[in-house]
Amino acid sequence: MRVSAVRPLRLRPGVRYACAGDGLCCTDVHLLGPVTRAEIAPIEAARAGSIVRGRHLAVLAPRETGCCTFLAQDMRCEIHHLGIKPRSCARYPFLLAATPAGGRIGTDHRCPCRTMGERPPLRVEDAVASLIDRRGRLSADRRIEGRIAIEGRRRVSFARYEAISIGIVVLIAVLTAVGYALAAPVRAQQVPIELDAHAVPASGD
Repeated sequence: MRVSAVRPLRLRPGVRYACAGDGLCCTDVHLLGPVTRAEIAPIEAARAGSIVRGRHLAVLAPRETGCCTFLAQDMRCEIHHLGIKPRSCARYPFLLAATPAGGRIGTDHRCPCRTMGERPPLRVEDAVASLIDRRGRLSADRRIEGRIAIEGRRRVSFARYEAISIGIVVLIAVLTAVGYALAAPVRAQQVPIELDAHAVPASGD
């Protein structure tokens, strides 16, 4: 059995992502931690009362609106460039699974920036800065070793699992393209006639 590893870094088939900078991950997704013991002191030094402690967990304090205490009015993080941002925040929404083929980069399903609207394919270099810690090390969120259960008692190797995943991604892409093509005439009929004067001419016109 091959041992799982975090290198070389690879992308989950079909993964797409581009940050919209709308602050949703600091509000609706409720990404407010956890904050480690080592991270608490510098964060509280930046703003007193910015940490909420529980019996087994510490998180960033939410405002009355539910958003993070460090979320500014322009939807940007006030401590992003101070070097004290919790790793849980800096890493989001990227996930890293150690597999027999290397580190597999994915994104958290709660992040709207991976699902809403058209998103470009994610590149490894776009995720690396968020995945490495302050010492330049990679740490996996989970490890995948041995054979993977896919249905009932059927188990396959990781290589076979990836091949199945790629096939599903390709099928989804084809079905999506067909769906857009079929819906195009309907969308064209729904455009208000007064907008015709502002229409962009087709290529070659």
